[in-house]
This record gives sequence, C-alpha cells and structure tokens, in this order.
Amino acid sequence: MTFYIEGRTTHELMTTNQLFKKRKVDKTEELDLTHKTSQKKTNPPENNNVKLAKHSYQQVENLSEEKHVVFAEEVMSSPVITLWPDNSVEQAFRLFHNRGFRHVPVITTDKRLQGIISDRDILRILGSHEGHHQEKIKVSEVMITEVLTASRKTDIRYITRLFVENRIGSMPVMEDRKLVGMITRSDILKAVLNHYDIELWV
Repeated sequence: MTFYIEGRTTHELMTTNQLFKKRKVDKTEELDLTHKTSQKKTNPPENNNVKLAKHSYQQVENLSEEKHVVFAEEVMSSPVITLWPDNSVEQAFRLFHNRGFRHVPVITTDKRLQGIISDRDILRILGSHEGHHQEKIKVSEVMITEVLTASRKTDIRYITRLFVENRIGSMPVMEDRKLVGMITRSDILKAVLNHYDIELWV
C-alpha cells in the first residue's frame, strides 16, 4: 500500500500516520467501589441462547479475518480521460459538461501527472471576471498542483477512509510515476456492491 503526493515538481511518499487522523479514546470514569458485597456471585449456567450467540460471534470474527482485500487496480477506471496543461478553461468546461465529470487529471504527453482540476475550480473561474476570457486561461493556471495518489496495490479501505476523513472525491492511481487509473466515490460504491463482504473501516 503506497500513497504519494504527486505534481509537477513533487513526488513525496506519505505514511499512514501523516494521512490518517489519530483516533482518540474518550476519557474514562473512575468506578465507584464503595458498595462492595461480601456475597460471592456465581455465574449461572449457560443456556442454549448464550451458546448460540457465542458461536455466531466467533463465526463473524473468523469471517473478518478471512475477508477479501480489494486493491485499487480492481476498481479503478482505466484508461483515464485527461487534460493537458495548455488546454483552456473553456475546453475543460466542455469536457466536464459533456461527460459529467467532477475531477480530471492533468498530464504531460508521457502520462506524468501535473495536477488535477475539479468542477469547482471551473465554476470559480466562470463566476469571476476572468471567466469572460476563459478561452485565454490555461488549465495549468487553475489546477491543483499537488495531488494525493495511490498505487495499484493500495487497499481500497484506506482510500475510502481518506475520502471520508479528508473529503476527497477522487484519487489518481499511479505506477512508476505514470497515471494508470482513477478512483472516484462511485467506484468505491460499485466495489461495495460487487464485493459485499469487504469491510471498509480499518
């Protein structure tokens, strides 16, 4: 499992400690031990319902240990529709409008990731005074230049967690620093439907 921040001049490995929020445990309360009893309690014999419940719980535990791990390469969209840095915002807008995309990677001719542009970036430009000259504004002037990426063998449970915790809508998938796929929230939902036994939370 590998995550990188990728961009025009960036190629930085990201550890899980850097990416994920640390889960905090709520403060515990002291137990009141002033009401001790001298009577010795005995555990009642287990009835059939208790035995059945324990057996079912054990089966669930075993299932979680044997669950199928789904990797990014199994659910990513490929090939990826992309933009060039020199494309105009007007060309990008037409692509977003015609294809219904929310994020599009920006690459060089050798598939090196340069950045990513979103529908929000386009709308921001269109809503400004600069939007009147959108045919003159290049995608490279609008795109985000540092992009969090995954590798082919990244467990999608970690990608899902990043989507939720960091409000990410998509993630490029890279191999040898070249774009090979794209994962969106829709791809994650399809993965859940196709692999109903996967456990998304880690």
